[in-house]
Amino acid sequence: MKYRAAFFLAAFLFLVAGVTALAKGPIDQEATKIGQELKCPVCQNISVADSQSELATQMRATIREKLAAGESKESIIRYFVDRYGEEVLLNPPKDGFTTLVWLVPPALILLLGAVLVRGIRNNKYLSPIEDPYEEEADDLSEDDIRKYDEVLNRELSAN
Repeated sequence: MKYRAAFFLAAFLFLVAGVTALAKGPIDQEATKIGQELKCPVCQNISVADSQSELATQMRATIREKLAAGESKESIIRYFVDRYGEEVLLNPPKDGFTTLVWLVPPALILLLGAVLVRGIRNNKYLSPIEDPYEEEADDLSEDDIRKYDEVLNRELSAN
Protein backbone atom coordinates (compact mmCIF):
# COMPACT_ATOMS: atom_id res chain seq x y z
CA MET A 1 0.00 0.00 0.00
CA LYS A 2 2.89 2.38 0.83
CA TYR A 3 4.49 1.83 -2.57
CA ARG A 4 1.24 2.49 -4.39
CA ALA A 5 0.79 5.83 -2.57
CA ALA A 6 4.41 6.79 -3.28
CA PHE A 7 3.95 5.87 -6.95
CA PHE A 8 0.82 7.99 -7.28
CA LEU A 9 2.50 10.92 -5.49
CA ALA A 10 5.52 10.70 -7.81
CA ALA A 11 3.26 10.44 -10.88
CA PHE A 12 1.27 13.47 -9.71
CA LEU A 13 4.42 15.55 -9.17
CA PHE A 14 5.76 14.49 -12.56
CA LEU A 15 2.46 15.51 -14.18
CA VAL A 16 2.49 18.91 -12.42
CA ALA A 17 6.08 19.55 -13.51
CA GLY A 18 5.19 18.64 -17.10
CA VAL A 19 2.16 20.92 -17.15
CA THR A 20 4.25 23.76 -15.69
CA ALA A 21 6.91 23.27 -18.36
CA LEU A 22 4.29 23.24 -21.10
CA ALA A 23 2.59 26.33 -19.68
CA LYS A 24 5.83 28.24 -20.03
CA GLY A 25 5.85 28.68 -23.77
CA PRO A 26 8.73 29.48 -26.08
CA ILE A 27 8.13 33.23 -25.72
CA ASP A 28 8.49 33.00 -21.93
CA GLN A 29 11.67 30.94 -22.28
CA GLU A 30 13.16 33.44 -24.74
CA ALA A 31 12.08 36.33 -22.52
CA THR A 32 13.87 34.69 -19.59
CA LYS A 33 17.05 34.29 -21.66
CA ILE A 34 16.95 37.95 -22.71
CA GLY A 35 16.17 39.00 -19.13
CA GLN A 36 19.28 37.15 -17.93
CA GLU A 37 21.43 39.33 -20.17
CA LEU A 38 19.98 42.59 -18.89
CA LYS A 39 20.77 44.13 -15.50
CA CYS A 40 17.98 45.61 -13.44
CA PRO A 41 18.56 49.40 -13.29
CA VAL A 42 17.18 49.51 -9.74
CA CYS A 43 19.02 46.51 -8.25
CA GLN A 44 22.76 46.02 -8.06
CA ASN A 45 24.08 43.37 -10.47
CA ILE A 46 20.88 41.34 -10.54
CA SER A 47 19.45 40.31 -13.87
CA VAL A 48 15.99 41.41 -14.95
CA ALA A 49 14.96 37.75 -14.94
CA ASP A 50 15.93 37.33 -11.26
CA SER A 51 14.90 40.73 -9.88
CA GLN A 52 11.62 41.23 -8.06
CA SER A 53 11.53 45.02 -8.46
CA GLU A 54 8.62 46.73 -10.17
CA LEU A 55 10.85 48.07 -12.95
CA ALA A 56 12.22 44.58 -13.68
CA THR A 57 8.65 43.25 -13.86
CA GLN A 58 7.79 45.98 -16.37
CA MET A 59 10.94 45.21 -18.37
CA ARG A 60 10.02 41.49 -18.51
CA ALA A 61 6.54 42.43 -19.74
CA THR A 62 8.06 44.69 -22.41
CA ILE A 63 10.37 41.88 -23.51
CA ARG A 64 7.40 39.49 -23.85
CA GLU A 65 5.41 42.08 -25.83
CA LYS A 66 8.28 42.72 -28.21
CA LEU A 67 8.89 38.97 -28.69
CA ALA A 68 5.15 38.47 -29.37
CA ALA A 69 5.38 41.27 -31.93
CA GLY A 70 8.16 39.33 -33.68
CA GLU A 71 11.17 41.45 -32.74
CA SER A 72 14.57 39.80 -32.55
CA LYS A 73 16.67 39.37 -29.43
CA GLU A 74 19.24 41.88 -30.69
CA SER A 75 16.64 44.58 -31.37
CA ILE A 76 15.10 44.11 -27.90
CA ILE A 77 18.51 44.37 -26.23
CA ARG A 78 19.30 47.44 -28.38
CA TYR A 79 15.97 48.98 -27.23
CA PHE A 80 16.98 48.69 -23.58
CA VAL A 81 20.55 49.87 -24.25
CA ASP A 82 19.19 52.94 -26.06
CA ARG A 83 16.88 53.62 -23.14
CA TYR A 84 19.18 52.91 -20.15
CA GLY A 85 22.69 52.94 -21.63
CA GLU A 86 25.27 50.14 -21.75
CA GLU A 87 25.09 49.87 -17.96
CA VAL A 88 21.92 47.80 -18.43
CA LEU A 89 23.98 44.93 -19.91
CA LEU A 90 25.25 42.35 -17.43
CA ASN A 91 28.19 41.60 -19.76
CA PRO A 92 29.11 44.87 -21.47
CA PRO A 93 30.92 44.69 -24.80
CA LYS A 94 34.70 44.89 -24.69
CA ASP A 95 35.21 48.03 -26.76
CA GLY A 96 35.97 51.67 -26.05
CA PHE A 97 36.22 52.53 -22.37
CA THR A 98 35.21 49.04 -21.27
CA THR A 99 38.37 47.71 -22.92
CA LEU A 100 40.33 49.61 -20.28
CA VAL A 101 38.15 48.13 -17.57
CA TRP A 102 39.01 44.63 -18.83
CA LEU A 103 42.72 45.22 -19.48
CA VAL A 104 43.95 47.53 -16.69
CA PRO A 105 43.46 45.17 -13.68
CA PRO A 106 45.46 42.27 -15.21
CA ALA A 107 48.14 44.71 -16.35
CA LEU A 108 48.40 46.14 -12.83
CA ILE A 109 48.68 42.65 -11.35
CA LEU A 110 51.51 41.78 -13.76
CA LEU A 111 53.29 45.05 -13.00
CA LEU A 112 52.98 44.51 -9.26
CA GLY A 113 54.33 40.96 -9.65
CA ALA A 114 57.34 42.24 -11.60
CA VAL A 115 58.05 44.90 -8.96
CA LEU A 116 57.85 42.31 -6.19
CA VAL A 117 60.16 39.88 -7.98
CA ARG A 118 62.70 42.62 -8.64
CA GLY A 119 62.51 43.83 -5.05
CA ILE A 120 63.05 40.33 -3.69
CA ARG A 121 66.01 39.70 -6.00
CA ASN A 122 67.67 43.00 -5.03
CA ASN A 123 67.10 42.55 -1.29
CA LYS A 124 70.50 42.21 0.38
CA TYR A 125 68.97 40.66 3.48
CA LEU A 126 67.65 37.71 1.48
CA SER A 127 70.95 36.95 -0.25
CA PRO A 128 73.03 34.04 1.09
CA ILE A 129 75.52 34.81 3.87
CA GLU A 130 79.10 34.93 2.67
CA ASP A 131 81.92 33.46 4.75
CA PRO A 132 84.42 36.29 5.44
CA TYR A 133 87.25 33.79 5.96
CA GLU A 134 86.75 32.04 2.64
CA GLU A 135 88.97 34.46 0.74
CA GLU A 136 91.70 34.31 3.38
CA ALA A 137 92.07 30.58 2.96
CA ASP A 138 92.72 31.04 -0.75
CA ASP A 139 95.47 33.57 -0.05
CA LEU A 140 97.58 31.23 2.10
CA SER A 141 100.98 30.29 0.73
CA GLU A 142 102.47 26.80 0.89
CA ASP A 143 104.68 27.91 3.75
CA ASP A 144 101.70 29.12 5.80
CA ILE A 145 99.83 25.86 5.19
CA ARG A 146 102.83 23.82 6.31
CA LYS A 147 103.16 25.90 9.51
CA TYR A 148 99.45 25.49 10.20
CA ASP A 149 99.74 21.71 9.73
CA GLU A 150 102.66 21.54 12.16
CA VAL A 151 100.78 23.51 14.84
CA LEU A 152 97.72 21.38 14.30
CA ASN A 153 99.64 18.09 14.54
CA ARG A 154 101.43 19.29 17.69
CA GLU A 155 98.14 20.21 19.34
CA LEU A 156 96.54 16.90 18.38
CA SER A 157 99.49 14.83 19.62
CA ALA A 158 99.53 16.72 22.93
CA ASN A 159 96.06 15.52 23.73
